[in-house]
This record gives sequence, C-alpha cells and structure tokens, in this order.
Amino acid sequence: MADKSTLMQLSQDIDHLTFLKEIDPDLTEEDQKYHNEQLQALISRQKNKIDAYIALMKKARMFEDTVNTELKDIKRVRDSWKKKNDNLKNIIKFCVQQGLLNNKFEGERYQGTVSEIEEVLKDNFENWSEEDIKQYGLKKTTIISRLSDDSILEQKEEFLPDKDALKKALKENESKVPPAARLIKNYRVTVARRTRLSDS
Repeated sequence: MADKSTLMQLSQDIDHLTFLKEIDPDLTEEDQKYHNEQLQALISRQKNKIDAYIALMKKARMFEDTVNTELKDIKRVRDSWKKKNDNLKNIIKFCVQQGLLNNKFEGERYQGTVSEIEEVLKDNFENWSEEDIKQYGLKKTTIISRLSDDSILEQKEEFLPDKDALKKALKENESKVPPAARLIKNYRVTVARRTRLSDS
C-alpha cells in the first residue's frame, strides 16, 4: 500500500521526534527503545519515499526526452512538406509569369488560380549608404536602467529600414529611394477540387 504521507511530512516527523528525544534525556530505557523504533520506521519510510520520488523523476525525464525527440521529428517532417508545397507553388507561379500557363488552370480533378497580391518589400538594408539610412532609416534605442536610482546599465542603438515610408516611396517612383531596395511582385496560389458544370 502506498504511503500517503509526503516527503515533507515524513521529514518533519523525523525532525520532531529527534527533537523530543534530545530535550528529554531522562527517558526510560523502554521509552528510548520505543522512540528509536518509531524513528527508524520513519527513516525507512522517508528512504522509500525518496526512492519513489527519484523513480518518478526518472520516468518523467524519460517521457520528456521521448516527447522532445518526437517533436523534433514532427517539425522536420512538417518543414519538409512545407518546403515541398512552396516549391510546387513556385513552379506554378513561374509558369504563369512566363505565360506558359493561364492564371486560371485546371487538371482532370483539380483547378487553381494564381492572383497578384500586395507586393513584397526587399529592402537589402545591408547595402544602403549613409545617406539612404538618413532618408529612410529608423533608429531603435534600447536602454536598461536601474529603477532605484535611474542609473543606465546598458544602452544599445540599432538602425532599421522605415519599411512603410520606403514602400510608399517605391510605389510613387521617388528618385531618392535607396537603389538596393525593391518591390517584388507577389502571387497567391489557390487550389480546389474541379467544379463541373451540368449540361442543363
């Protein structure tokens, strides 16, 4: 039968019984024997409880390792299928862009549509000049300070592209836009089971 007492309860009982024995040195031999038996029984139960805790910890760690391994495998398989899906979509998009396939296409069982959506900004920020950064850059400042006296422990500055302003300028064909920045056409591929019209 499982011991219902927790490790903390058993440890407290051992501590309490040891304390009682120490503060009463005039115990009879029979009382000392009784206390020792009770103490040894508690110590034995404590050791069994420790073993049970450790066994459960090892089991939990084993399951954790197993789940982590399975999650890695699932992520690897998911990423593989996503890459395959993206590659097939890119082939269809390329065929439509090259005029090799109509933007509304169909097979025997499935049909699909390639539609143009909002352009994607390719800023190539690493190739910007200082003038480009002044014109279309943002400065991000991160400060870590101590609340007790407002003393600054760390301060970092980072320059980023102002993507909203840059996208607007590219759409309006402004002359001072960073030469490295581009707006790339973006397409969405949607597919479904082919719908067949009835003869009526």
